[in-house]
Amino acid sequence: MNRTSLLADDVHRLEPVLAQCWWVLWVRGALAIVFGLTTLAWPDLSFAVLLMFVATWFLGDGAVSLFQAFTSEQRWPHVLDAALSIAGGVFVIFYPGMAGLLLTVTLAIWLIAKGVAQVLIALRFGGTHPAAWLLGVLGITTAGVGAFLVHNPAGALGSMSLISGFAVVLGLSFVALGWWFER
Repeated sequence: MNRTSLLADDVHRLEPVLAQCWWVLWVRGALAIVFGLTTLAWPDLSFAVLLMFVATWFLGDGAVSLFQAFTSEQRWPHVLDAALSIAGGVFVIFYPGMAGLLLTVTLAIWLIAKGVAQVLIALRFGGTHPAAWLLGVLGITTAGVGAFLVHNPAGALGSMSLISGFAVVLGLSFVALGWWFER
């Protein structure tokens, strides 16, 4: 059996699982939207509260992604995604006194790694599902925002609205993916 047919078999097994668990994507989206809107609505939040939001977002996203890993036959991209999110959340919790610049770089590395994981998941679908392109674009955009933050962490820290706005866009994208898989 050739690699192309094996990939197609993986996609056909993965699609019903995602269709059955479409609500998981909605939960991930809701977490990101709540984080983004909260930090946009209250930009004068103290740094400690912001750290709590970031850690909660990372851990919540990791838990939901870990759930996806256990409900999917193709587990490794979801396990990678979950491990990165949970590690990021634990890091923020255990090092709350870290400088804002380090938080920005940590967020940037997390975004780049998540973007790559999202692109890998999208590639598993190839052209077999209409939502694959959205996940691929989302992954490229996520990695791109992370690359921007790595390139200019001090400037990005001053513009919390960039990170907050991206979280809202990310959340809306996950809600759209959930809607697509629910159909």
